[in-house]
Amino acid sequence: MTAEKEAEVNELGALKDHNHDDEVKETEANSGSGSALRLTYGLNDKPSWYLTLLMGFQHFVIMSSGCAFGVIILFDAACVQDEVDKSNLIASSFFVMGITTFVQCTLGTRLPIAQGPSIVFYPVAIGIMAGDSLECPDLQVKDNATLHHNGTLAFSQPGEKIWHRRVGQVAGTIAAGSIVQLLIGSTGVMSHLLRFVSPLVVAPTIFLIGFSVMGAVLNLCAPQFYISIVCCILIIVFTYVLDRVKIPIPYFSIRNRKPLVTRFAAFSTLPILLSMAIMYALCHLLTVTNVLPSSPEAWGYGARTDIKSSAVLNAGWFRVPHPLQFGSLSVNGPGVVAVGCAILVSIMESIGDYVTCAKFCGSPRPVGFPMNRGIAAEGFGCFLSGLFGLPVGPTSYSNNIAAISMTKVASRRVMHATSAIMVIFGLFPKLSALFVCVPDPITAACCWQPSASSAASQRAASVASGWTDRGTRSCSASVSSLAWLCRCRSKRAVTAMPPQ
Repeated sequence: MTAEKEAEVNELGALKDHNHDDEVKETEANSGSGSALRLTYGLNDKPSWYLTLLMGFQHFVIMSSGCAFGVIILFDAACVQDEVDKSNLIASSFFVMGITTFVQCTLGTRLPIAQGPSIVFYPVAIGIMAGDSLECPDLQVKDNATLHHNGTLAFSQPGEKIWHRRVGQVAGTIAAGSIVQLLIGSTGVMSHLLRFVSPLVVAPTIFLIGFSVMGAVLNLCAPQFYISIVCCILIIVFTYVLDRVKIPIPYFSIRNRKPLVTRFAAFSTLPILLSMAIMYALCHLLTVTNVLPSSPEAWGYGARTDIKSSAVLNAGWFRVPHPLQFGSLSVNGPGVVAVGCAILVSIMESIGDYVTCAKFCGSPRPVGFPMNRGIAAEGFGCFLSGLFGLPVGPTSYSNNIAAISMTKVASRRVMHATSAIMVIFGLFPKLSALFVCVPDPITAACCWQPSASSAASQRAASVASGWTDRGTRSCSASVSSLAWLCRCRSKRAVTAMPPQ
């Protein structure tokens, strides 16, 4: 009996070990840990406070251009003329997206994912504001009304500006449409819909959405589209040619008590900010040397750096964004349906980001409850954006996820620091006014890459077709560039060209 019991115990132990090995293999297969990064700081690690602030600021720099230009691209459609109003809108964008990022990292997927304005809401916002009832008035003559310097019509209600009703209707429609995203996240219906929607369906949809925004981008580049084209070329070169070049940065190590050198992939991490800085310096040089014309009627005047310098001076030092800060909200019935469709596309894009981020962090694949929490968190951010009067809704940012793979830092604490920096940045409109000072042709180039949605298209297409990542990026960049240049040959661009 003793021998039989020992044999039974050994067999049971072997069976448990076998089952345990199968569970480990299944967990690795689901989480992607077999290809996970060797992280310096894992998801639950807590770096020192100064490293947390430094790496959090790096994430903020990466997403700041998208967070600012995601609102700037809608200024013309919304008839926003005053520079102070533009600064307040950008500051509110940073403030709301910072809160949404914190909610996503804490209560949503609990992954280090940054939130910023989504491109899928641009066609909806432009379509709503293009209606006859919301058409921009003639700023020179409007019946017997007088246009004040701050964009207020004399016959309008006290404190109401000409763009309040436009932005209020878009924001109210987005807030109403966010109920769809909250319901999808709370009911978990998205896990059933994923079986009927392939990535090859999502990729062209996102690209066509970006292509539809090219008209607004074209209006910005018309004052001097040579500057826009050069800036676009710089973005392409930094993103797809110099993406593997790392710049050596010397620093002094307190722990080792000696100077060391680290290498930072600046071109692939900050392509838009670097291109913007280089082209701004070039435009400033052309402004100082009077190469660019000083007459407002002359072609090329819009590229001067001194025509918006008053934005920083006139912007307030401190301002707390609050709900209904730009007036009451209204809802556009057909627009709610369009917002619902845009939200479905945004969800598909975000799910790909959830899976990629979890893979980089060595976490299990976010299916079921974690994915639903993430969708609900973005729905909350969408409602918050509308409540605060923003004409855009949030989505996850792929560039910040790519930064995790490059820095090997996946700490949730770092993304909490990023959200805090975003909120603080949103409390000081003078800082947000720095983006307003950027000439329109440079702004057009910086908006071109997000509107082309190359990151989302390349990710979805590569998952479905099995292309290499670099090959897909090159194809996506080529198609996006061709589409943008074709639009530059439209009537508006041709009429804006200098006389021969």
